[in-house]
Amino acid sequence: MAGAQAGVWPSGMARDQGGGLTAYRLEAEAEAEAEADTVVDTFAPVDPATTSTVAAQQADAERAGLGRPTG
Repeated sequence: MAGAQAGVWPSGMARDQGGGLTAYRLEAEAEAEAEADTVVDTFAPVDPATTSTVAAQQADAERAGLGRPTG
């Protein structure tokens, strides 16, 4: 699942209003040509070798200034 990849994190609005079905690719934000390039489908299939742990995703989000999700 794309939502399990390193550097992917759902925004609070995406979690609250979209049910967490989309998330943002954090490291691609500066490189993306369009905003759509930074949004991923949480449940899209990906190579399992590209997935990460929740702890690593939380650390990426904290480094990006997003913090941990609440609730």
